Amino acid sequence: MKEKDLKHRLQQKFDFNIWREILPLFFKKIDYFSSPDNPFEEVDKVIDGKQIGTVKLDDGKQLALFTVEVADNISIVRNRQGLREIAAKHIDQNIIHGALAFFYNKNQVDYRFSFIAKEASLDLETGELIKGETKPKRYTYLLGSNEACTTPAKRMLVLADKREKGEVNIKELKEVFSVEALNKDFFKTYKAHYEKFAKHLADESNPSRTKLIDTEKDTKDKEEKPIRDFVKKLLGRIVFLQFLEKKGWMGCDANTQDWTGGHPRFMYQLFEDLVNMMVYELYFEEEMKAKEIDVLQFVTEKAFPDITQAEDKKAIIQKVYYELQQKDNPIRNRILVASSRSETIARINAATS
Repeated sequence: MKEKDLKHRLQQKFDFNIWREILPLFFKKIDYFSSPDNPFEEVDKVIDGKQIGTVKLDDGKQLALFTVEVADNISIVRNRQGLREIAAKHIDQNIIHGALAFFYNKNQVDYRFSFIAKEASLDLETGELIKGETKPKRYTYLLGSNEACTTPAKRMLVLADKREKGEVNIKELKEVFSVEALNKDFFKTYKAHYEKFAKHLADESNPSRTKLIDTEKDTKDKEEKPIRDFVKKLLGRIVFLQFLEKKGWMGCDANTQDWTGGHPRFMYQLFEDLVNMMVYELYFEEEMKAKEIDVLQFVTEKAFPDITQAEDKKAIIQKVYYELQQKDNPIRNRILVASSRSETIARINAATS
C-alpha cells in the first residue's frame, strides 16, 4: 500500500473494518475471536469495550487487540494517559505481553491508536525482577479527519517492511510509536523545509533576494545571513500557529469567551483559499485581459447564466469567487489541475477559444 493510500484510510472516521484490511500489512498472524468479551469494568468511562483478538509477533510474544468506545465526556484528544490505563491493566505479561488499542467515540471525529507493553527482566546482580512499561504519553497516534496523518502513515509503512523480514517485535513497535523517533523525523523534515526556503530566497533570480540580503558584508555567506534568519523566524511562526491550531484556538468565533470550536485544519484551509484566489487573479483574469475578454461577462455567461448584467458588480464577483472555490466547479478544476503556469494558460486558452 502506498503512503497516500494509507494516509487516506487513517483519516477516515473509526471503523474497524478498515483496520481489518490494514493490520495484515504489519502482522503475519492475527486471530480474531468469534465471540469477543468485554473485560472492561470502567462503566463510567467505557460505553462498549472488547478484546476482539490477538496479534502474534515474530518474536513469539502476543498482543491483545482492543476496541474501546469511550464515554461522551472523555476527550480523546486530551486523554492520552487516562485511555492507556484502561487497557494496560489487562496485560498479564504471561500470555499477553502488550496491546494494540483503538479508543473512539461515535460523536468525536478523532480516535486514538495506542501501543501498550509491559516487560519484565531479571537483574543479574540483585536477582530482582525489573518491570518495564511503555510510557503513558509516548506510544499513541491521534487519527481521523482532523489530523494530517502523514507521520503515522510513514512510520507504519516502516513496520510493513519489517514484516517482510520477519522482524516485527516489541522493540520495533516501540520504535514505530515512539516520540523520540517522531521528533527525529520532524526535525529532519523541518531542516529540509528550511534549506528549501533559504535556497529559494537566496536564488539570484528571485527579486526578494535584494530586499533581504546585507550588501555591506564582504562575503556571500555573510551577505545571505538575513535570509537564513528570516526563514528561521518564518518556520518558527508557522510551527507556533499550528500549535494554536491544535489547541483549537484558530478560527474561533470572535465573540467567544472560552476559545473553543476552532477549525482543526485552519492553516491548511486558509492556504487553500488563498491559493484558489491567487490562481484566479494571476492566471485566469490575466489571460482574459490579454485576449480582451471581459472576465465578468465571460464568467456570468459561461458559468452563471442566471446572473444578469444588471446585478451589482460586487455581488457578482463575490459569487464568482465563492463558486470557484467549490471542489466540483469546472473552471476551478481546469485551473487547479495544471501543474505549471504554461499548462494553466493553455487550458484557459482552450476553454475560452
